[in-house]
Amino acid sequence: PETAAAEKQAAEQIRDAAKQVANNPDVRLRVDDVNILRSTFTFRNHAANTPYRVSLADVQIRLANVSNQRAEGKVRGDMTGKFMGSGDAAVHLAFSPDVKRPEFDVTVRVDGTEMPAMNALLRAYAGVDAVAGQFSLYSEVSVRHGSVRGYVKPLFKDMELYDASQDRGKPFFHKLKEGLMAAAAWILKNRDRGEVATKVNLSGPLDSPQFSTWEALGGFLENAFVRAILPGFEGEDRSGSG
Repeated sequence: PETAAAEKQAAEQIRDAAKQVANNPDVRLRVDDVNILRSTFTFRNHAANTPYRVSLADVQIRLANVSNQRAEGKVRGDMTGKFMGSGDAAVHLAFSPDVKRPEFDVTVRVDGTEMPAMNALLRAYAGVDAVAGQFSLYSEVSVRHGSVRGYVKPLFKDMELYDASQDRGKPFFHKLKEGLMAAAAWILKNRDRGEVATKVNLSGPLDSPQFSTWEALGGFLENAFVRAILPGFEGEDRSGSG
């Protein structure tokens, strides 16, 4: 909390500086390749009701064709690492350096993060703890003409949210909430794969993309009783034909 205002001001200054040089014909910047190796990135939110930390370890980043001129083509980047120390994470992005007409494509993949490592985050946003399970996430997002199109697909495998020994001393209604969520996950999971998944579509203006809570709920139900939402991106070929 003490540094939140200063951090916000620094971020705004960086944003303003980037706007001044983006696609500015009087300022030409170009770097063929940027590589960042063996790094760790950590985000801490001390202002949340339950403070939490999100980290990406063993980070490798490569940026290519870095320029502030749209005519130079898209900037492309790839990042890999370990989300919360255990989940294989990969991000690919491509964007045009034009503030007036932002255009970019982003894909995000996280495979097999151990959920107990995410407990502070889960407590902050869901009010629950996990004692077992793996979290994965797949997302593709595109921005064109000021609009967002894409999806976010979280997947939970072998999730357990309640453990009497771990939860001893917690308020009764907190235990009840965790128990109900665990029961719902058991009911909704794909029984053969032991997974709970849904897909949330994103669409709308860049400043406030829309998504439907009912769509997310429908995705859970479809996953449980109609079909399995397989891990991976929507465009991947899983036929095995290569």
